[in-house]
Amino acid sequence: MDSEKPRRGFVESVVYSALEPGINSSLHVFLNVVLVLLVVLWIGLLFIVGFSIHLIILAAITLGLLAVFNWFMTELHKNPQEGLSSTSGAPQQQDTDDSTHLKTQ
Repeated sequence: MDSEKPRRGFVESVVYSALEPGINSSLHVFLNVVLVLLVVLWIGLLFIVGFSIHLIILAAITLGLLAVFNWFMTELHKNPQEGLSSTSGAPQQQDTDDSTHLKTQ
């Protein structure tokens, strides 16, 4: 028997990634493509409709979302276990040293 997972297509991988915890590279690529196409749509509408502050603001918000998403993914790939250690369910107690506290007289 072969214990490998069956190879999924791009769309199937995106759908399964949306239903499972975490994010894989297919979903990352898909979100980047969608956000870039949305920026292209806003800029295209800006040329078709004419100057509209609303379209400029929507394009800026979309570019900001794209930048923050990619920054977050970069930080997540730098240290993937750092974010998981603080969400283990039980509160973590810190070791405290009495010498670091201010002493009252």
